[in-house]
Amino acid sequence: MGASANLYGPPGSGKTRKLIGISEAVVREHGPAALGAVTFTRAAAHELKQRLAPLAGLPSTEGYATLERTFPFVGTIHSLCYRLTGRPRIISNAHKMEWARSAGDERAHFDGTDTLQRLDTFDLGDLPVSAAEWALDLYSASRQRGIPPEEMLRIRPQAEINPQVLSKLIASYEHYKHEMDLCDFDDLLEMGARERLPVKYLLVDEAQDNSRLLWNTVDAWRRMIDFTICAGDPYQALFKFSGGDPALFRSQPGGWTLIGDSHRLDAYAARYAQTILKAGGFNDDPLLDQWTGLYEGEGHDGMHFWLARTGKLVYQLANMLEDQGEPYTFLSGRGGPLGANSTQAWRAAQELIDEGSTTAGNIKALVLGLPKGLLTAAEVSRCAKLSGRVHTQDLSWGGHIERLQRSLSRADYYRRVSSKYGFGALVMPPVNRVGTIHSAKGREADYVTLVRGWGSLPAQAMLAGDTGETCVAYVGASRHRMRLDMIDVQGEGVPYPFPARD
Repeated sequence: MGASANLYGPPGSGKTRKLIGISEAVVREHGPAALGAVTFTRAAAHELKQRLAPLAGLPSTEGYATLERTFPFVGTIHSLCYRLTGRPRIISNAHKMEWARSAGDERAHFDGTDTLQRLDTFDLGDLPVSAAEWALDLYSASRQRGIPPEEMLRIRPQAEINPQVLSKLIASYEHYKHEMDLCDFDDLLEMGARERLPVKYLLVDEAQDNSRLLWNTVDAWRRMIDFTICAGDPYQALFKFSGGDPALFRSQPGGWTLIGDSHRLDAYAARYAQTILKAGGFNDDPLLDQWTGLYEGEGHDGMHFWLARTGKLVYQLANMLEDQGEPYTFLSGRGGPLGANSTQAWRAAQELIDEGSTTAGNIKALVLGLPKGLLTAAEVSRCAKLSGRVHTQDLSWGGHIERLQRSLSRADYYRRVSSKYGFGALVMPPVNRVGTIHSAKGREADYVTLVRGWGSLPAQAMLAGDTGETCVAYVGASRHRMRLDMIDVQGEGVPYPFPARD
């Protein structure tokens, strides 16, 4: 086995920047083909390739395909395995549906990621509802952890399936894949581990979230690689449900190097984040006393994250912000209520009310936003042919603008926002970003408001002593640069026992 080293970077210490620097040195001295890099997301892999492109004589804006050819071994671990194993056929949602029906499960529905081009290392899925869905969920989880599927039934007592049915469905699933010459994402990792990754240096980012199966693949590769560097923060492991565990990273071979102190947190916030870990059971790790916070209030952007443990609590936060007339969007990228089409419709109606005219484009947006049936087909058709500036008196329904505006989806919310902040708040990207703690991973904001309550299932895990919930609390409490507030909202679950703050 080649040499190995581990880089420990607390929140805001610049782990990504450090790995980019190492990658640049490798490419500069040995060329692109010498570098292997495992990233947690496809976006992170593409960003790294763009940063390295000039060193390979390419513009940083080079197209995706050329960057793929130039840096063939930079990507998520699944994409590297896919390349190494000759791009095998991956089982799709349609295949899983066909298998489930053949196994007698008419309720099963699969809609998760089923193409490698959209797969990040771990994708959160919905809770299973049928026997076949539970079988595949438990089977994958057991393979990620390296334990028998039956053991997963003890870890997930909410699973609605018995051991006999589980065993039968797994056997049926394996037979189906064999007959159809298909493999799933877990197969891909096992197959990839049997191939040699032909690079001199291997960098593994966000290593704390690797499951045992992922570590097995990394271990197999680094036996034939000169030098491997694994970087991350063991205690930002958010994917314990998928097999990630701080202990797996901490037990890796090679020495440990502290990347640096946190430039996101100040000294007080750094101590508090460490207190959360120590109160949650990680009180004997010397790594936790090796760093502090250096942030002194510079370089802020006004961003405000509103974070909660579960999606249900996130939507309660969103409802609270809507009631207060605060503009917001979702951290996950789902958009939120200030989407261009819906706000344009409301603004068009308001412009007709205030000024008596608006553009033809705004009229069309307004018509599209109205509930069906409020305008006749002839009126809709006439609006589609409008051009230039349109006056209220030119519209057959111009005398009913206020009533039509009230019928628009979220009209009351747009009124509250505009009256509080003006029309610009319906156009500019909002500073308020709402999401789960998981969605805030790797991100930071000036201000963070964190819901103290945990949803039902994670609360049960927390009360049972699951240290994975301690890691989630630590991540949530370490996203802010300037201020952290914790609030309660009504919802399922129990308050997380955050330590008292001085």
